[in-house]
Amino acid sequence: MNNILIMLKDYDTEKLHLDFMLKILEKNHLLLSTNFRLKRPLMSTVDIQHWYDERVRIAGSIAIQMRGIAQGNLASMREEIKIAQKVVKPYLTNLRKKKKTDVETLIDGFLREIKKDTLVRGAFTKIALMPYIEELEKASNEHYKFHKKRNTEAAAKQSGDRNKAINKEAQAALRSLFNQIELGHISYPELNYVPLITHVNVDLIRFTNIIKTRDTYNKKRAQKAKEEKEAALASKMESEMYLKPPASEEEIKTREL
Repeated sequence: MNNILIMLKDYDTEKLHLDFMLKILEKNHLLLSTNFRLKRPLMSTVDIQHWYDERVRIAGSIAIQMRGIAQGNLASMREEIKIAQKVVKPYLTNLRKKKKTDVETLIDGFLREIKKDTLVRGAFTKIALMPYIEELEKASNEHYKFHKKRNTEAAAKQSGDRNKAINKEAQAALRSLFNQIELGHISYPELNYVPLITHVNVDLIRFTNIIKTRDTYNKKRAQKAKEEKEAALASKMESEMYLKPPASEEEIKTREL
């Protein structure tokens, strides 16, 4: 498109009734020059679900163990058990029966309580549940890491969808330009469209040849890669078909030892 724009500016587009088309092409060229390539689709969704399940599993394990410790009612840990229960009960009870968004909020709230209060952290340390809480923290970090990655992928996908629309619009604008030139040549015989038509045709032939050359190169490269892969596979199969030479007497004695 850039070449077409440069070429059009060599002509009096207003006189040739093409100034409007020039503005449309300039707009499309600006959009094309500022877009960026589409990245992979949303691949992080599976990872997010995996770490969500891990969070729920670990949180459920903490709740079950907390219940068992409370039932044990050890005199040396009664105060710590009370402190820990006050945090576990409101945040980690029956998580699997709750909505996903509520579960995430509750687990985050539970971890905040642990972080902000050293007394609470000390209580969980004494009743030996801190390793599980640390495991929950790690799972939460992974969960939100992939959330962030998915947001980036979503933004890239939206941009890619937008790029497709921009490319389609640019192609339509070029077709409209060519139609307008043909129509102008018929509608305004007093104007000389021949140099412009010749120039456009030369550029189109050049672009077509470039596309064909690239297509041929890509096909040859793909064919070469395929042949190299087949040759490597054939070589491997051939080497595996050869029989190993019989072992020498020394090798046999060594094996027997």
